[in-house]
Amino acid sequence: MNAANTDYFKYKQDVISLYSMYSLRLKKSSFRIGARIEYTNVDGNFISSNTQVKHSYTTFLPNLQFTNRVSKVTTLVFAYTKRLQRPYIYDLNPFVYDNDSLNISFGNPNLGPQTTHALNAQLRYGKGNTFGGINIEGSYSGNKILQYSSFDPQTGITKTTSLNIGKEFQSSLNLNISTKITPKWNLFMNGSLRYSTVTNNSDRSQSNSGFGCNFNLNTSYKFTTKFTVSSFLGLWKDPQTIQTTYPFSTWHNVAFNYKVFKDKINISLRAVNYVEKTHDYKTITKDQNFYNININRQPRRAAVLSLTWNFGKLTENVSKKKGVNNDDILTKPAAPSGN
Repeated sequence: MNAANTDYFKYKQDVISLYSMYSLRLKKSSFRIGARIEYTNVDGNFISSNTQVKHSYTTFLPNLQFTNRVSKVTTLVFAYTKRLQRPYIYDLNPFVYDNDSLNISFGNPNLGPQTTHALNAQLRYGKGNTFGGINIEGSYSGNKILQYSSFDPQTGITKTTSLNIGKEFQSSLNLNISTKITPKWNLFMNGSLRYSTVTNNSDRSQSNSGFGCNFNLNTSYKFTTKFTVSSFLGLWKDPQTIQTTYPFSTWHNVAFNYKVFKDKINISLRAVNYVEKTHDYKTITKDQNFYNININRQPRRAAVLSLTWNFGKLTENVSKKKGVNNDDILTKPAAPSGN
């Protein structure tokens, strides 16, 4: 074991929140006003680098929504929300990943959270077994967390870390539909097209714009009560940052499912990304001082045989109380895998 490349740390994040909501209904319309106050306390001890992280902050998160039922099958929704995303442990940990000695990365213990203001308008449709929606959204963040790379010409080393340096304007179009084409044939689709403009608050000359998208198609056909064939197709591309362009990616599978023993056991044979043995995910990072191409080759084609046994019965009463959806963890772009 190389002691220099060993990472020891202790990390704790506590969140205390207080939230309230008021609703008012008038004939076909309804108003909802809500707010959440969150106190976050971060206590980290990154022993290997002798670094302590102690952050605490309070955030006010309002939300407004107006809903109007246009007809028996259509509904209009207008909303404003303020969202909070906290840096996670890998964003804060100063441990240096130096497997490639010329390209090293590390976290930033001084990193703060990012907030986003979003306005959206949504048209919902529901009739019989068909449900759908169209959502148009615009959002703004003035302290967006971005991974930023800097090149040192004297050492030839490129260093990458996370910083609160991004100003982002994003507009998006989101679609979803779920329907039964026939009593045996189900179809579900959702997707979004996003356009982002990101600027470096510390250097306004660094700015980038581009499209990102994601699309999912899931369909299944029940030939008999025991035998079903299903298929999944996915497309994904992360929007560009001030330095990085991400690749366009696809994944797909088809599954054959058969139930036995009074439908308690399901046998599934699944082919994953069956037309592609391997796939190269190419990420390009550049600025005026360097141009870096990273290619990550991943195995793609796979076959999966699974057996699921449903036994017993769930008798515990599940609470229907509405609470806070904890979706505040900052996620990083990653190459998708077809499951």
